[in-house]
Amino acid sequence: MMTSLKSLFTTKKPWLDLVYLGCFFLAWFVDPPNTTEIALSVGALAGFVALYVFTMRRMDWTVLVAAGLAVCLGLSMAAMNYGSAVFIVFAAPMIARLPDTRLRVPALIVLGPAVLLGSVLIGAPWYFTLAVVVLSALSGLTASSAARRAESELEAEDRQARAAAAAVEAERSRISKDLHDLLGHSLSVISLKADLAARLFEQKPDMARQEVEAIQAISREALREVRDAVSGLRDRSLQGELKSVITALESAEIEVIVQGELPALNAEPEVALVMVLREASTNILRHAQASRVEIAFVREAGRHRISIRDNGRGGRPAEGNGLSGMRERVEAVDGLFELSVEGGFAVRVSLPEQLS
Repeated sequence: MMTSLKSLFTTKKPWLDLVYLGCFFLAWFVDPPNTTEIALSVGALAGFVALYVFTMRRMDWTVLVAAGLAVCLGLSMAAMNYGSAVFIVFAAPMIARLPDTRLRVPALIVLGPAVLLGSVLIGAPWYFTLAVVVLSALSGLTASSAARRAESELEAEDRQARAAAAAVEAERSRISKDLHDLLGHSLSVISLKADLAARLFEQKPDMARQEVEAIQAISREALREVRDAVSGLRDRSLQGELKSVITALESAEIEVIVQGELPALNAEPEVALVMVLREASTNILRHAQASRVEIAFVREAGRHRISIRDNGRGGRPAEGNGLSGMRERVEAVDGLFELSVEGGFAVRVSLPEQLS
């Protein structure tokens, strides 16, 4: 009996709880009813089921009215059939399922004394009163616990859904930044080489052919990198990127001066620095009108410091996708990102040494 009480009203399908209405008919095995009692019992049972169905569809104050009617129905049938106590026991979980604490808690507190008073008024025997009060308390507690557990599960599912949506948005943002960085750089170099090939086509066809071959190679590399960006396979070497940047800048007749040794970094900070280097060189090719670029790597005061400076026209550009993307990548690995427009344009990055 206690095992069944522990599982009472804890199912996620409350319609199955109606199986406990079978308790209403137990008294008939001891004292068979007459025709009138059968008719009244069937009417009472139908009335209770209607109240129960009503409470399953409502989550407001009307549930309290339905629970009160169920208690009254159980008390009124007690003189004929003490199995009607099941109607009263059901009232507690009806109330316990209410989501509004301001309604649920006071109603559950009042239910016990109300049932006790009603039992005294109808002259019910002590065992009826005791059974009703104890079973109502147990069913109310288990139903309340089940309702709170269901709410916690729904909240957990909601948190998981929000986390999944945030992960999707973060991945979209990553792909957007990668595509901007990758295509911006590659298309700038391709455009530059295409212009150069067009100028050389008439007078120096061999050199023009070399530029076209370079365009083909850059295009294939860009396609590979775009595929890697979409799939998340971002295995980019800082050393390889530096060589690519030097080649692209020198193709535009920009002198490149590299100072210091490349830092040895973990995967994420290296990817961030690779993309900063690429975006900075792309901005130089597009906007700077520079003739010289200095790229310096310095290790001091427990940090790796990297600067990319040109001698172009300077001026602080609007911080669009490129600059904001560089800043976000650096700050995501606990780095510092700075811009300077004195004597040209400079990008400075500082990364913690422990990222090595």
